[in-house]
Amino acid sequence: AVRAVRVLAKEKEIQICYEKGTEEWQLMGDYGRLRQMFIAALDNAIKYSPEKSRIVINTNKYIDAAVISIKDQGCGIPAADLQNIFTRFFRSKQRAGQKCEKGSGLGLAIVKNIVDMHGGSISVASDMNGTVFTVKLRVNFDISKENFGTIG
Repeated sequence: AVRAVRVLAKEKEIQICYEKGTEEWQLMGDYGRLRQMFIAALDNAIKYSPEKSRIVINTNKYIDAAVISIKDQGCGIPAADLQNIFTRFFRSKQRAGQKCEKGSGLGLAIVKNIVDMHGGSISVASDMNGTVFTVKLRVNFDISKENFGTIG
C-alpha cells in the first residue's frame, strides 16, 4: 500500500515513516480489500497533509489484535464532523484559514466498511495539528466465514 501511494507523497515531498512493534505477526484477511483499505487511508493522509510533512505508520500486536495507526500532520477534522466522517459522501468543513484538499467523501467510508468486514474497529483522533486513524484487526480472523463480495 505504501508503494502504491509513494508517488503521491513524493509530489508533495511528504515523508512516510514506519514504526514497527517488537513482536512479529501476520494479518489474515482478504488481501485485496486490506490493500484497498490501507491505500485509501494513506491517500487521505497525503491529501490532507501539507507539503514537506510526515506521515507515520505504527504497527503493533496486542494479544490477538493487530493495531495499525496512520498519523498525519494535516489540517485536522473539526470535532463536530468526527461523528460523520465514515458516512458515504460526507465532506468535512474546512477550518478557517486552512487550505485543505477536496475529496469525494468516499475514502473513509470504504476504509470503515473494509475494517467492519474483517471484524475490526477504527477510531480517529484529530486536532489542528493532524489526525490519527487507528485500526484494530483480529490476527486470527477466519475469512472463510465472511462475505467479501461487496462494499456497501
